[in-house]
Amino acid sequence: MPTLHLADLTQMFLWALEREDLEGAFNATSPQPVPNAEFMRTLRSTLHRSWSPPAPGLAVRLGAFFLRTEAELVLTGRRCVPRRFLEKGFTFQYPDLHTALQSLLAEGHKTPLG
Repeated sequence: MPTLHLADLTQMFLWALEREDLEGAFNATSPQPVPNAEFMRTLRSTLHRSWSPPAPGLAVRLGAFFLRTEAELVLTGRRCVPRRFLEKGFTFQYPDLHTALQSLLAEGHKTPLG
């Protein structure tokens, strides 16, 4: 499951605008994708929650419909990495899920669980 902190996405856009040697498609994801089970484990740990109910596939599909995205991205995942960003020397401020989630909590962002 690819993840990406908003600060890194913003930096990706600014970094790309400042360069003239970029062309083609780039994957805007963190360099460390995680399986959904690890994502949920890290999220629960960061939020200090010992347990959360699993999301039924139907609920994920329904939510994806309303968000106009693909449920399969969560249900089956994509192992997507920002190879071209890394090859061109882009540096991530939040390269992994744990530091990204800690940053969001430290900044006082609201979480869906409270």
